[in-house]
Amino acid sequence: MKIAIVGATSQIAGDWISHLKHQNEHAVFLYGRTDRPELGIKSYAVFGQENYDLVANFVGVGDPARAAALGTSILDITHQFDELVLGYLRQHPGCRYVFLSSGAAFGGGFELPINESSCASFSINTLGTQDWYGVSKFYAEAKHRSLKDLGIVDLRVFNYLSASQSIDARFMINDAARAIHSRSVFKTNSLDLVRDYLSQTDFCSLMDCILHHGAINMAVDCFSAAPVSKFDLLKALNVHFGLQYEVTEHIDSVNATGVKLNYFSSNHGPAHKLGYTPKLGSIDNAVEVISAWGVRQG
Repeated sequence: MKIAIVGATSQIAGDWISHLKHQNEHAVFLYGRTDRPELGIKSYAVFGQENYDLVANFVGVGDPARAAALGTSILDITHQFDELVLGYLRQHPGCRYVFLSSGAAFGGGFELPINESSCASFSINTLGTQDWYGVSKFYAEAKHRSLKDLGIVDLRVFNYLSASQSIDARFMINDAARAIHSRSVFKTNSLDLVRDYLSQTDFCSLMDCILHHGAINMAVDCFSAAPVSKFDLLKALNVHFGLQYEVTEHIDSVNATGVKLNYFSSNHGPAHKLGYTPKLGSIDNAVEVISAWGVRQG
């Protein structure tokens, strides 16, 4: 299979590229903003000059701090590269498309986890910085469902954690890992958030399922073998690494897409339809990744 990857310099794309190279079963074409010959990456200017069986679009934001810095420009960026791929599909309707979406496409809320009946919710009269990323994904998904004759899978990633991710990213788990590394006290508020940390292994497994399934037009929610609450995770990190933590209402955190109490999905049907079964739960993945980051038990 000939696979084109747009946004090939992103962290999650890099994980999948490594997986594809290890498989050595596909011809892979990598595209980014500039030529990176040392990485085999060509600029977007030459995208479309080859014939592809599948295009994967990884252009996006992998860090809350960067999402906040981009502001409204994320709307234009998402649209620009989505249209780049859709333009190719209009000329080559047999080509399939995997769009890396996000749980943020559902907007606000998350008092309960996402299920098959969940609706997107945006405060249309008071849209703000925390909404732009989710709105960009929602709009792209709406376009894709309207193109029902094209094979487009919108892959909604809620939380992704792998060893290739920078420990300096501004996610809660990264903040906790830095506290372990520096032997400092991790400070958090009293909200017992629930997260679902998808592993590199399970993400690549789901991508394999999409590759082997054939053309289909639908959204698929990513999930691990088990989500975890914040305080259960912190207790596990205390056991494995000696993490010390303190509950306080005055913390320095980044919520670029808004506070989400239950940011995960229980809508497993579409992924199961593709043949996906996750292997690793959130706690096990977090422990493996933090260990790989070189953090040692205190």
